[in-house]
Amino acid sequence: MSKERTYKVQEILNWYKKFENIDIKIQGNTKEFDIEIRDKYLPHLLGLQYINSNDSNIRGKRLYSYIKDNNLSDQEILSRVEQNYGPRKRRDIYNRIETFPDFLKNLEEGIIVEKTLDTKMNVNYLIIQNKDDEFYHLGILSGSNGALLVEFENIEDKREKDF
Repeated sequence: MSKERTYKVQEILNWYKKFENIDIKIQGNTKEFDIEIRDKYLPHLLGLQYINSNDSNIRGKRLYSYIKDNNLSDQEILSRVEQNYGPRKRRDIYNRIETFPDFLKNLEEGIIVEKTLDTKMNVNYLIIQNKDDEFYHLGILSGSNGALLVEFENIEDKREKDF
């Protein structure tokens, strides 16, 4: 097995910088959102908060800076995730890292749906895309203060694929 280090997370952080402080409008046939893109939300969308143990809780801009300033490799990040939360969570975070940029680049291919099933996601809308028979969703929390991109995951639960 190769010990070569990869830095896809670092590449995503750099790529995402071009969206910093840009307002985007996500507009569907029946719903639209004005969303301000902020880099401090990116680590959460990628699941990087799982590098923290339960008693360490670095989030937001501090987590972003920690990962960036320490130039953490993908292997270091995934190893910490597995150490703290196990191999299944490592696989989930790996999938987020691998698919998030393509998901955003193809955002116009997504379908906006209102979340009607009770799930662990604290959102009220989802943008869903299907790629290679895998379903990915970006959760949007929309309220009186605007809309935030708050969750990004692969939908594995068959019940949730019935949206």
